[in-house]
Amino acid sequence: MSAVMDTLLDDPTLPEKVEALASRLEDEATRRLRFYDEIRDDQKAEFINGEVIMHSPAKERHLIAKKSLEQLLDAFVRTQSLGIVRGEKALCAFPRNDYEPDVCFFGPEKTATIDADTMKFPVP
Repeated sequence: MSAVMDTLLDDPTLPEKVEALASRLEDEATRRLRFYDEIRDDQKAEFINGEVIMHSPAKERHLIAKKSLEQLLDAFVRTQSLGIVRGEKALCAFPRNDYEPDVCFFGPEKTATIDADTMKFPVP
């Protein structure tokens, strides 16, 4: 085990710490559900470690690089029938966090789970 885990297991206050952590994770889960209810299509927002992170508009050089990368990856993935490529508005739901990566790739197995109404995408 890791040194951190060993230290925790030796800590006589471990039950209280576990209870506090469980409470925090429960609160985080409630805030995450609220995030899903309140997010709008015109926003670039992510849910990271219990907080909603709003993003400012990107600079032109970032947009050009992102578009070029997305187009190159998409062309390759489509010609090789490897899955799909999506851009920054694909909200990818990780175990604790939700990200909108600039570009992401989903292989065939995950692509099969995505339909026209998908709002929360799997982990790329």
